[in-house]
Amino acid sequence: VRTHPGTALMIILSLVIVLAHGCSRECDPEQEADEIVATIGDREITREELALRVRGELIEIDNARYDVMERGLDGLIDEVLLEQEATARNVTAEELFQLEVANKVEALNASDPIGPEDVEQFYEEYKERLGGQPLDPLRRVIEQHLREQRMEERRAEFIDGLRAKADVVVRLRPPKVDVAAEGPSRGPLDAAVTIVEFSDFECPFCRSATETVEQLLEQYKDEVRLVFRHFPLPIHENAQRAAEATVCAHEGGKFWEYHDLLFLNQDALAQEDLIGYAREVGLEEAAFVSCLESGRATAVVEKDTSDAEAAGVSGTPSFFINGRPLSGALPYDTLRDAIDDELA
Repeated sequence: VRTHPGTALMIILSLVIVLAHGCSRECDPEQEADEIVATIGDREITREELALRVRGELIEIDNARYDVMERGLDGLIDEVLLEQEATARNVTAEELFQLEVANKVEALNASDPIGPEDVEQFYEEYKERLGGQPLDPLRRVIEQHLREQRMEERRAEFIDGLRAKADVVVRLRPPKVDVAAEGPSRGPLDAAVTIVEFSDFECPFCRSATETVEQLLEQYKDEVRLVFRHFPLPIHENAQRAAEATVCAHEGGKFWEYHDLLFLNQDALAQEDLIGYAREVGLEEAAFVSCLESGRATAVVEKDTSDAEAAGVSGTPSFFINGRPLSGALPYDTLRDAIDDELA
């Protein structure tokens, strides 16, 4: 099984990160939390104090290590499946690859050749990523890429078929992070899976993620609970105040209606807009403004932000699925697979 050069580079980089930074305390059980790692006169710094200081970075390293292990395990499983199938057919692994992948792609290329229209369609789709280069000098490169893509798709299809009929049980587990599920929530309190989401009302990726989360809540309505927490980014001018406004909307029993309205109006989150949205969802204006000015909402948002940083959150949206960290506006399949894994 060949590893794509880009994948190989990612594995090497991840390993460099892990090796350069070491590992978390669990790597060496003999190291105790009260171990003194430094002294400044009479002041002692313990390993536990140090670990708390760099907890976010250690979580990132643990996640990078797991990603490397997961990719390596997938490759090993694929190799074993190919070897077993080759042995069952009394051929070599190379012959099996030729029969099931190369020959079938060759037949596909003969019956449905990659033509100029395919190249042009690819170019139009990825023109911006190609830096606006003219099409003609890229035609041969794009055509070769499309051929390689067909080969990889057929290989993945064949491997998926082998996995489906084999008794493959993966016991490698992702790292988990202890994140409090406190805040506005949807779904049953006793749900098998709890998703804690850290979000920012001015973040466009958070807005697109709301549709994905809505799909998940619909599909797993009896099995998943969503807890919303705040992580307003400093680069977003109105995000902090918008987060505080939703805390006040929560006090008034209108959090989710207000949440939806803010994401629909990301370009209009000034103070007067926030008060207008409060009226629109049926909140009592005086009570809402009083909450905003009291500082109660600020304290809630600051607590969420502090907890997020301690859990290694550095951007939005960030999800913790039963403590398993996943970052970014991820595709539906990625979040669904993580939920299915937890339910299993």
